[in-house]
Amino acid sequence: MVNVIFFILRGNKMLEQVFKDICSGKYLSKGCALELVQKYSWDQLAEYSEKLRIRNFGNRISICTIINAKSGACDMDCRFCSQSSVSGKDIDIYPLVSFEKISMAVKYAEKSKALNCGIVTSGGKLSTKDIQKLGNSLENLRPDVKVNICASLGRLTSDDLEYLKEKGVKRIHHNLETSKNYYSFICSTQTWESRLNTIQEALDSGFEVCAGGLFGMGETWSDRIELAIALREHFITNIPINFLVPHEKTPLSGIELLKSEEALKIIAVFRLLMPNATLRICGGRRMILGKNEKEIFKAGANAFMTGNYLTALGNNPDEDLKMIQNLGMEVAKNE
Repeated sequence: MVNVIFFILRGNKMLEQVFKDICSGKYLSKGCALELVQKYSWDQLAEYSEKLRIRNFGNRISICTIINAKSGACDMDCRFCSQSSVSGKDIDIYPLVSFEKISMAVKYAEKSKALNCGIVTSGGKLSTKDIQKLGNSLENLRPDVKVNICASLGRLTSDDLEYLKEKGVKRIHHNLETSKNYYSFICSTQTWESRLNTIQEALDSGFEVCAGGLFGMGETWSDRIELAIALREHFITNIPINFLVPHEKTPLSGIELLKSEEALKIIAVFRLLMPNATLRICGGRRMILGKNEKEIFKAGANAFMTGNYLTALGNNPDEDLKMIQNLGMEVAKNE
């Protein structure tokens, strides 16, 4: 049975005691995490979330990149997404890309000193024909690939997963996005449980799994903490953290942007809830955090995505590498 911190001390020693309990192997309960959110600012929490990052990861920062390998025309109605069936945003729409495009994306990842290159496709599920086409491309990449190949392809069967493993995919990405209770407010064409089933299938097939969420969609702190605990309970140790930058002509286009301090507090609380997980800051990093971007490491993050996102521009890899160097950190390498 997991040893959980259900209550914490009052007064100035509260955070210090929480830190000691976490280091001894205990986990924060939902109530305890909510109390920390209410009582402390992000930088007060970060005094301890940074210690946990250094304790478990040192100053090694993991980088990843992605390629939008099939864009738009999605049958899902996710209210935040520019590619969804309820979006009116003008974006590029194209079928699964060629081997040449995937090869270029992998070389870009290598140049960016990334550990992982993610192949991402739109739609609730990639067709069997497209999975086979992707598999052929991956087969042609080997054995020269120097990065780990990740795949974010929507719902996958056990047969799909076994095939992808044979073709060299190392990690499956499939976000839960938000809490079980809030999910129906952002998507009706797939259930939260269905997303969790895909994650469990990938875990059962022996894959590493990357699963996290998107924040700033109107969810509460309770929703955020419930998501973190769900990921923790399913032993997910690679957590992408995304911050919503609303796309025009999507249902969430008018929602207020997260403040950078709140975004940093999300990172810090996730680190306290999941001390051993890789927290990877992805979508919205530059737009939401702005001049506070480098503070993600103080908050407890030990990884980030560089380069462009699916339908939006991201950070320049050279600038990101310079940021790591200037902070006296190092880029994590494949062992």
